[in-house]
Amino acid sequence: MLLRAAIASLVLASFTLSASAETIRIAIGTQDTTINCAAGGLLIRELGLLDKYLPHDGPYKDAKYDVEWKNFTSGAPLTNEMVAGKLDFGAMADFPGSFNGVAFETAGKHSLFISVLSGSIKGSGNGIVVPSASSVQSLAELKGKTISVPFASTAHGMLLRAVAAQGWDPLKDVNIIAQPPEVAGSALQAGKIDAHADFVPFAELFPSRGFARKIYDGAQANAPTFHGALVDRAYAKKYPEIVVAYLRASLEANQLLAAEPEKYSELIAKVTGVDAEVNYLFHGPLGVQTRDLSWKPEYRQAVGTAIDTLKLLKKADRGLDLNTFIDDQYIRAAFKASNLDYTA
Repeated sequence: MLLRAAIASLVLASFTLSASAETIRIAIGTQDTTINCAAGGLLIRELGLLDKYLPHDGPYKDAKYDVEWKNFTSGAPLTNEMVAGKLDFGAMADFPGSFNGVAFETAGKHSLFISVLSGSIKGSGNGIVVPSASSVQSLAELKGKTISVPFASTAHGMLLRAVAAQGWDPLKDVNIIAQPPEVAGSALQAGKIDAHADFVPFAELFPSRGFARKIYDGAQANAPTFHGALVDRAYAKKYPEIVVAYLRASLEANQLLAAEPEKYSELIAKVTGVDAEVNYLFHGPLGVQTRDLSWKPEYRQAVGTAIDTLKLLKKADRGLDLNTFIDDQYIRAAFKASNLDYTA
């Protein structure tokens, strides 16, 4: 009897120890070369900011953290890994972020759009470029031409809206092909495509390097655009304090960029190969876009527009409820914990 009691006690102690010493995965998908995601990925990783805010009390008293980082060049493959359960967080734009929400729903799961990182309420950041030697001066001259774009990206959404504004059929009046920025750069230089639509920073980077000219800026569409952070909803419900910790690290990264944009533009250049001058175009005090982690009405509108575009493309049979998909409770908690005024 005593032996059985001793064994039971040991088993219980062992179980309690293993539960309290849980190793918690924090798997974050980043887009390093999409430089306006820096405050949600690259800077947090390079400066070790997340460690400063991870909880070590209460249910996390003996927890150990396994922080994993994975870099992507666009949002679609990042979403695939989030839906597959390989990533917990992801940084991407409004259009692929909306696709992320739809993809989760299709898989019987849910994701949450938890913060904005950087954006433009007018649409600046996205753009369409042509080879520098091209005679094309405007979008109207691209009818019947081949335009490449990273599929399911925010630039893809911009291109479709721009084509619609011309009164064109995107399946008949232009030849839209899928091409990531690293491939498009070479294609532009070789004259293999007539134009390329892309997101931050490529509509500025390619002209800066001399082999392309911008003929259309996203602001001409007057449609808000932004990049932000998403999380698997089940993960957020299980570890809300970790979600807040990640967002507090994002807030500090944002503050560092605001205080020393030259210094951190050079760090981004060192990591990504994107010229520091182009980084500064976005992160300097008069940047092409602004960094602000709060949810403005225009950014909520951008998500709604993206969902409507996905339905138009027949990529989504149903919409998403913006009131549940966009969840600002975590960013509000992060502002409060960092002694910042979210409302202001």
